[in-house]
Amino acid sequence: MKLIDFHTHAFPPAIAGRTLATLSAVSKITPHGDGTREGVLRELRAAEADLAVVLNVVTKPGQETTVNNTAKTFDCLSGAEGNTVYFGSVHPQSPHASHEVHRIRALGLKGIKIHPDYQHTEIWDEAYFPIFEAAEKLGLVVGTHAGWDPLSPEHVHATPEMCEAVLKTFPRLKLVLAHFGGMYRYDEAERVLAGRFENLYFDTAFSLGLISPEQAKRLIEKQTSSRILFGSDFPWHSTREERDFIKSLSLREEDEENIFYKNAQTLLGLTV
Repeated sequence: MKLIDFHTHAFPPAIAGRTLATLSAVSKITPHGDGTREGVLRELRAAEADLAVVLNVVTKPGQETTVNNTAKTFDCLSGAEGNTVYFGSVHPQSPHASHEVHRIRALGLKGIKIHPDYQHTEIWDEAYFPIFEAAEKLGLVVGTHAGWDPLSPEHVHATPEMCEAVLKTFPRLKLVLAHFGGMYRYDEAERVLAGRFENLYFDTAFSLGLISPEQAKRLIEKQTSSRILFGSDFPWHSTREERDFIKSLSLREEDEENIFYKNAQTLLGLTV
């Protein structure tokens, strides 16, 4: 069976080491890789996976040009040196946020990654609206961290209820909420979000050991397998181990196919 990991991270070689060390200190998690694209490719081979979506985030206004140009450079390597698809990123406080969304589209990148915690802005804040409006108009996918994050453990910047408000305001926005709709907010995601919005997707990243198999299966059934994307959060969790967790749920074959690769193919227009 094909396998697309919709949620991975990699950084330019010059900064990968120190970036990974900083994030590891914040999260208190020992990474499974070295933070580079080559590390992602090694994990793909070990997991017998076909492709990884690489997500990086702009953490300060003004970083967009560098981050998105770098994403384009690495995105062009796909196929020749291994299969990766890179998302761009935009900071909500950027004075040129809408323009940068259009530039991401022009660069040929498949989507946009935001992270409300690292961007110090709640997801329903109007500062994000120009990004959502432009992405909705252009048909670009927006992926976001959702739920609890160790960077700001006392302040969740993207609760399921906040995400519900965004989806009501931008009903055509293709929104992917990581971590089954909200890390450590699974009950709320199940109650408020699952199965309610046509263009809402959950990814399964960083699930092993956090969500019970029973609730994971229930969320998949309520959201439907056609709007669930397999993800690992590599290098923070292993693609192999997260794949095995989803397989342990004993889903129907067609549901596994949707989750492991078909939904990603359709959402991003891939031919893997």
